[in-house]
Amino acid sequence: MRNIIDDNEGDIVSGTDNEKEKGRSEKIWRVLVITILTVVFLYVIYHVFSYFFNGYNTAVKYELSDYEIGIIADELNILISEDVSVSRAKYTGGKQPVLMVWIDNIEDGMEFIEKYTDFDTQSYKSVSLGINQNQSVAARYYSAYKDGDEYPVECYIYKLDSTDKWTAYIIENDVTDKSIKKIFFLEDKMMTIITKSPEETIAFAEKLGSLLKRGDIIAYKGGLGAGKTTFTRGLAAGLGLKDIVTSPTFSIVNEYRGEISLYHFDMYRIISSDELEATGFYDYPLEKSVFAVEWSENIDDILPSETIYITIDRIDDDTRRITVEGDDRFADTWN
Repeated sequence: MRNIIDDNEGDIVSGTDNEKEKGRSEKIWRVLVITILTVVFLYVIYHVFSYFFNGYNTAVKYELSDYEIGIIADELNILISEDVSVSRAKYTGGKQPVLMVWIDNIEDGMEFIEKYTDFDTQSYKSVSLGINQNQSVAARYYSAYKDGDEYPVECYIYKLDSTDKWTAYIIENDVTDKSIKKIFFLEDKMMTIITKSPEETIAFAEKLGSLLKRGDIIAYKGGLGAGKTTFTRGLAAGLGLKDIVTSPTFSIVNEYRGEISLYHFDMYRIISSDELEATGFYDYPLEKSVFAVEWSENIDDILPSETIYITIDRIDDDTRRITVEGDDRFADTWN
């Protein structure tokens, strides 16, 4: 056995014992590092698997339109009067998608439960939501079970000391209406395809054009040479128009008349509202036609929320990535 004399202490220390201790410490650290890396790896794999196979995704929306509130109210089987407000809603996907809704400014919590919901008042149960220390009242109600539904809707109704209004926190644990998801995720109103030639681009645009209706506005995004005019040729064909479509760069607008007319605008040189008005943009009959607008970025602030945006990205001379967003009409346009 090899011995080492410690000059400071005068003790004899076994070199073999030191090496054994050092080896044990290194082994412990290796096991600890491997364990941590394994846990992180499994965590990542779990969430990736959940996302791709179970549709796991979460979104919160704070500003909902009357239309969206109506869809949510129908799903929850409740009435939402004008004197209350839906402050936010949250959606989580998965095997049993979950919808959570917060309704504020409720004058009387019990009256809301009895008059505007189908929650069973006999299922009343006092609970603590742990919102904060100022919580004074909280109760939970369950909805009547749907046929064979093991995931009931729950409603938590609570009031804080700082306000005389009530808030309802409603959870549905198995959302089946696909319209609910569309409120939260633009992906359901978006599609992206790759075309490998101008002919494929025109063919896709023709299919899309056949689904257009009076009042639609197509807003193009894409740089010079992206193929916006080529795409418009397909739109015109889809609308049944026989005219030869050309770029409106110099004329600012080209008109193609038909049962549903097409007005093709180029806003490249438009930089102010006065210039836009000078083009006669507001005078064209949108209610009887379809607008296709190149360089729509220049007038984006005046386009309505229902505008259909088409982004054309040039990959090479023939290949284009085309993204359509703002309307789910076109989800099955290209197979």
